[in-house]
Amino acid sequence: MFSTHRYLPKVAGGEAVHIARTALLREGRTLSEATRVQCRALGIAATILPVTDAEVGTLVDTGTGRMPLLGYIYGRR
Repeated sequence: MFSTHRYLPKVAGGEAVHIARTALLREGRTLSEATRVQCRALGIAATILPVTDAEVGTLVDTGTGRMPLLGYIYGRR
């Protein structure tokens, strides 16, 4: 296990899982592999699978049009 998986939750709170997952994906792991690594690190015994290993975008229907999810979340802060 990577030490970041043990310490990030204490430092980064809710965004720790996202930070660690991004690092695993940048290493070339698939989303399924990254999820498996994180489950082990967090002590989750259940098998959790992503819908796909393909890169997909999530759009939000705002009522006046569609926009990327992250743009919607961070643009509204």
